[in-house]
Amino acid sequence: MEVEGSYNVLKYIHNNINKPLFAGNVAKKFGYSKWYFCDRFKNFTGRTFVEYVRHFRIQMAGLDLLSGANVLDVAISEPCAPGNFIGGV
Repeated sequence: MEVEGSYNVLKYIHNNINKPLFAGNVAKKFGYSKWYFCDRFKNFTGRTFVEYVRHFRIQMAGLDLLSGANVLDVAISEPCAPGNFIGGV
């Protein structure tokens, strides 16, 4: 996965952060095997796919809270099963 491809993957993640994201699905979308994608992703970002998505979701939730959003509203807006806040990766 070259640098341009890596940036396209990150852009896709950022644009779809409010949807369930799975490494295998994102890899397939960009034409990579899951193994290759996960290896290159960690090499490029320094985090696994799951760590990166979780960290980014937490950052977005924090920004929502800082802008005055209600904690419950932020929790409900997350693309995950009830009781699994910041999950779905």
